[in-house]
Amino acid sequence: MITIGETNRKEYLVRNLGEAFGWSSVVGNNTYTAEAKCLAPTVLLKIHKKDLENVFDKHERSGRKFYMSLARQLGQRLMDMHS
Repeated sequence: MITIGETNRKEYLVRNLGEAFGWSSVVGNNTYTAEAKCLAPTVLLKIHKKDLENVFDKHERSGRKFYMSLARQLGQRLMDMHS
């Protein structure tokens, strides 16, 4: 579960395999914007920003697909949290 905000907290439940979270540093934000808590046994994949940038430098098409997918996920998450 992802929780955003100090007052008027919003919660979002990550339900889909492969759904991204912890993306703040990838898009250049040096502060955390949310808190995540695993509610069930979970396997996570951690990718260092520099490693991801190196992959995208070599494979621009993959980088574009990654950021388009991230944008879709974040947009859907916003709509879900405000409906």
